[in-house]
Amino acid sequence: MVAPTLTSDHPGLEVLAEVAKVLAAGRPADEGLAGVVGVLRRGLALRRCRLWLRSADGSRFLPIASPEDETQLPGFTSAVAAWVAEGPHRESVAGGTLLRLPLVHEAEALGCFEVIIPEGRHERMAHDVLIVVAQMLAPVLAAHELSQDLASEVALRTRELEAQRNFAAGIIDSLPVGLYVIDRGYRIRAWNRKREAGTQGVSREDALGREVFEVLDRQPRELLKLEFDRVFATGEIQTVEMDSQTTGEARHYRITKIPMRMDGEEISHVITIGEDVTAWRQAQQRLAQSEKLAAVGQLAAGVMHEINNPLATILACSEALSLRVADMPEQERQGQEASSRRCFSSSITSGSSGSRSNGSSRPGCRSSRPTPSGWCNASWR
Repeated sequence: MVAPTLTSDHPGLEVLAEVAKVLAAGRPADEGLAGVVGVLRRGLALRRCRLWLRSADGSRFLPIASPEDETQLPGFTSAVAAWVAEGPHRESVAGGTLLRLPLVHEAEALGCFEVIIPEGRHERMAHDVLIVVAQMLAPVLAAHELSQDLASEVALRTRELEAQRNFAAGIIDSLPVGLYVIDRGYRIRAWNRKREAGTQGVSREDALGREVFEVLDRQPRELLKLEFDRVFATGEIQTVEMDSQTTGEARHYRITKIPMRMDGEEISHVITIGEDVTAWRQAQQRLAQSEKLAAVGQLAAGVMHEINNPLATILACSEALSLRVADMPEQERQGQEASSRRCFSSSITSGSSGSRSNGSSRPGCRSSRPTPSGWCNASWR
């Protein structure tokens, strides 16, 4: 579309039209502002035309001038700051008028125009054009600074998000378990480094975006799909344990599927964690074996205790009987010893068969005769 043209030959309108055209061209800020300065200098025949702009950190003002203008060293900060604080300033100089116009938008000083208008019949017209241009540039500069601030903020937030993403990925990759995440379309959305070094050794680049059934093709598709569907439907954590001989040795794995909710209550993803628990299973087996051995040891100790108790009693009675019969005549002592042996033998035999009644005594060991225990007790009186 062709832009409308001016029907008036007023020089001020022509300059304003050129300035508007430069600003609408969408060139980079510094290049566009340098173009505006050049249009003003040529169109108004200015002896000096400088545009002082506030630096990004606000500590100083930097000049933009046309190549035809005299050289001015940058960093002329103190004077420009005073000009901006003073407000619009106009004074006569040799051969023209010095004009300083602060560029202010919403009470914020963004820069300052410094020009020298030559004497002549167009002096007042040039003054008015510069005021209009200053009013046009102030919001443009404010928008430019705002866009720079937004760009810096976006870049900062992007770096922070990237750092957080890398941090989270580093945590997931550092886990000593295999982990992957699927969405409701059964497509893999996360695949940690432990999975890359797993039994199938599928790289992350090859796994992401593909259906889990294509990647884990060693597992039955229907069974795997049923496990995922159960988690999606119930929202409960599912845990199964399995044995594998894939690596050439028996390994035991615990597979846990965890529901994940991104927004709201609906389950959007399923996290699957595979953990090699072979060492844990072996430790459990060793612990169970140790407990069995400990139980056997306790049983053996109990049996030995039950055996030692009657043996100790028998030994004590034997010693007591030996002391009792030592002082008897030889013939009586031999008869007493023979009777004692018969009684002991009868007691042990009846005890082992569960019969302890007095009527079960063998012949030769009469119930009226003092029992060995009686002899033991009598010997200690």
